[in-house]
Amino acid sequence: MRGTIPPLPALTLMTAAHTSAFAVLPIAVSSLGERHGWSRDRPGSANLAAGVPVLITGVGIYAWTVATHLKQAQPGWQIALTPDYLARSGPYRLSRNPMYLAQLTLWAGWAALFGSLPVAGGLAAWTAFVTGLVRWEERSLHKRWGATYDAYRRRVPRWAALPGRGTR
Repeated sequence: MRGTIPPLPALTLMTAAHTSAFAVLPIAVSSLGERHGWSRDRPGSANLAAGVPVLITGVGIYAWTVATHLKQAQPGWQIALTPDYLARSGPYRLSRNPMYLAQLTLWAGWAALFGSLPVAGGLAAWTAFVTGLVRWEERSLHKRWGATYDAYRRRVPRWAALPGRGTR
């Protein structure tokens, strides 16, 4: 399926979908079990210290990734599994999958903030799903971009460069 949605409605739709999947859903899932480290319906200092910086990092990665796509995309947002451009700037210099990395980081932040085993289970399930999806996407990108993608893939790690080690 291919088509184009104007930028503002596309950004609004994507923000609503991602907010639902990576904020509303983990918050709802956290109510399915005990919230460890909480007292009087409030997170403890360890939960805050572990969860808040991770959540802020996830939001930052997500915003940087969306901004990068807004700069590179043609006017309007294409409805397709892979865009008509190969993102290699911004966070894509450090990770081939910064959007998925942001999503996983957000789930990890919620799991830490809520001290929630059900949210940790959601993180594990999303990690397993995304890992398979990334492998499929990599094959699709290789078919579409060939040697250009292969060179990018050799230079940039799937998830993230380790601090002090740079890219491969």
